[in-house]
Amino acid sequence: MPKWAFKSVSKLKKKIDKHGSKIGNETTTRYVLIDPVLRELGWCLDNPDEVEYEEGKDGRWDYNLRKRLLIEAKKLGGIKDKDKRQLIKYLRDNSMKHGVLTDGNEWTKWTISQDGEDVDFNIEVTRSSSTKIYEGLAALERDVIIRKIPEQESSTFEEPDNDVSIAKFRPSGKPAVSLRCESNQPIKCGHWIDILVNVAKYLIDKDYIAKSDCPIYAGPKTAILNTSEYNQTGIKMRNYKEIRKGWFLNTNLNPIGIVTSTKKLIHYAELDMKDFKIKTNSAKINVAKSRSKPLEQYGREVSISEFGLNEKLPIKIICRNDPPKECHSYASILFEIANYLIDNGYIKTTDCPMPSGWKNPLVTTEKRPYEKGKVRYRECHNTFYINVNFNRPSVIKNTIWLIEKVGLAPRDFKIQ
Repeated sequence: MPKWAFKSVSKLKKKIDKHGSKIGNETTTRYVLIDPVLRELGWCLDNPDEVEYEEGKDGRWDYNLRKRLLIEAKKLGGIKDKDKRQLIKYLRDNSMKHGVLTDGNEWTKWTISQDGEDVDFNIEVTRSSSTKIYEGLAALERDVIIRKIPEQESSTFEEPDNDVSIAKFRPSGKPAVSLRCESNQPIKCGHWIDILVNVAKYLIDKDYIAKSDCPIYAGPKTAILNTSEYNQTGIKMRNYKEIRKGWFLNTNLNPIGIVTSTKKLIHYAELDMKDFKIKTNSAKINVAKSRSKPLEQYGREVSISEFGLNEKLPIKIICRNDPPKECHSYASILFEIANYLIDNGYIKTTDCPMPSGWKNPLVTTEKRPYEKGKVRYRECHNTFYINVNFNRPSVIKNTIWLIEKVGLAPRDFKIQ
């Protein structure tokens, strides 16, 4: 390592040790720690042709170096799991492949492709060796970036074909139809979570994963799979499913989290991602857009999952084969469907609270009389209490969750 580089790394370490407690926000972190490093690497930060700040499509990244490398900065010690997802989103939205997430001490560089995201390096100034720090940061030198990465490198992320490996599958594109684990017969998946459930069951049944391997971690505080309904920290999983006797799977995940956890299980079992295939529909589905369309575009009747959020009230809701019921508020949609599920035995007192672990669950048997400033509940049959304290998008989201939780399909609940 060159002497000048050794001095720069040593200077950065001393600065963090000496002033770290005084660096309490992102602005100070950038000014004191990140900007000096970028200048050492040859970047002219006051030249708009070199660096663009606080711009971007569908979000504002912090630095764009010559339209080749995005940098997302956080305050010292403030990097969270969601920040990686935010950086990856910025890269995809702006058709770029290379990005760095840093708080001045920790520096992680990603390269994204159709196969997913790869970590090029991860260093921590206060803990990594000087050689490792230099090798990582040297890859961000201006001359290296300009020489190796074309300007605004185009990254085309096509929707997967009808049959793709789990490594390439993106749940935001098309809905899952079936899952093939190695050379076995396809398994139908009616919901995103079925992907994770069926892969976990397969790995358990084939003895690729044993109970002695548990807990298998999703992060420092959460488990993907465990032999009890508790995470490794002793806290109960917010939403879980016992997929085999004595095997508990964390199902409190969004579609991206479901696919990520599935890949982690396959990787833990030391199997090839290519042997786990997902077959998809040819039709594209964007839930957020489909819910924004006016009711008249669909005709007089739509399923709850296609319902727009700007419809005029009142509306009528049809719970499977029941007569229509009139709703004068969006909260009434959730209440009427919960009422139907209770009446027909899909929700019992033993199932409550739903979801378990929530401070303010959707359905509970605990009496919750309304008090000013507290969450509003509506009484149902003198036994159940339904949480109706949600905005419009959350009402629809939680209603669909409740329907799917009891094993029914949202398409059987119509709105007219």
